[in-house]
Amino acid sequence: SDSPILVMHDGRNVLSEKDSFNGKTWEVLTALRDEVRAKQPLVVAVWGLSDESRIRELSPQSAVEKDSAKCWEHMPEEYRTGGMDSFGDQYVSLLADAIVPFVQDKYGITPNVQKTAVMGASMGGLMSMYAMGKRPDVFGTAICFSTHWVFGTDFMVKELVDGLPQAGDHRVWTDSGTIELDQHYPPFHHMAIEQLRAKGYQEPRQLVGAIYPQTGHHESYWARRVAEALNWWLDAGPRP
Repeated sequence: SDSPILVMHDGRNVLSEKDSFNGKTWEVLTALRDEVRAKQPLVVAVWGLSDESRIRELSPQSAVEKDSAKCWEHMPEEYRTGGMDSFGDQYVSLLADAIVPFVQDKYGITPNVQKTAVMGASMGGLMSMYAMGKRPDVFGTAICFSTHWVFGTDFMVKELVDGLPQAGDHRVWTDSGTIELDQHYPPFHHMAIEQLRAKGYQEPRQLVGAIYPQTGHHESYWARRVAEALNWWLDAGPRP
């Protein structure tokens, strides 16, 4: 089949309220049922190892190995107790070399980079961009909600954008709110958009860099824009 495949991080927050970190989900199933106007993607919600290891799993490993102090500089102390080294590359390999091929095989889906996206929020936003940079042969689109630029600030922006494939067929959605944790993102968000434009990514086809005023760092905010991002990725066209 030619079904699109959407791989999402923090899988327990994606589908089931009873499993979710804070009792809220991304409401992806509702968005797919009611608002997505294109061929339905197969959604793979990757659970992740544990809360304790989440940041290490979702952190861009090459950046952490280059300058761990800069990456962790603004992160709360309690997040460091489980260790600070990254195993992001193993996580990317798990997605690209194990999970995506398994899903393609199990459901008879023909591999198609343009129809394979990786999506997440916060640290998962950083990881989505990193994963596409590492494996542009697998992922054609990175969808990054409330991308957590606090982890590495301007250094991380440059590392991730430099790591992305040259502009062409690959696509990036990265956004920010303006309240809660998201209030810290806009300066780095704008920096990322400028660098992506300089790399040749053109709006709106290859790049969306939206700011959502008065939204914050929470699944209930992210749920409101899931359909918008998925319709963009799937080329659904304007509302009839």
